Amino acid sequence: MATISMADFRSIVRGIIVDREYSGETPFFSDDEITTAVNLAKASMYGRKPESFLVSLSNNNISLSEPTDYTSTSTLSLASWAKEPLAYLTGSILLIQKSKDSFYREASDKLLEFYERSL
Repeated sequence: MATISMADFRSIVRGIIVDREYSGETPFFSDDEITTAVNLAKASMYGRKPESFLVSLSNNNISLSEPTDYTSTSTLSLASWAKEPLAYLTGSILLIQKSKDSFYREASDKLLEFYERSL
């Protein structure tokens, strides 16, 4: 299992979708929008690969359950390999929200392709 703070994970997602956040500059996506997209991606990914979110292992029993929704101050706890697909799917969800422009639809589709490959 690996842990990462929501703030650090948001930075990774911003890097993937090239959403710059400099002092005095308004980012394309707010922290709340990214957190919401992470929760949507988490639910979708749990449906396909529940082992991404291994909760506990005791007495040779594996306990799987979908984590509760993350907040802006949460620490994400997931399998080490699962950070990459979760970041791709989160980026895809964010970009599809801007789908009035074909550039964002194409970028979202490409991130979805990366997500599928990394699962």
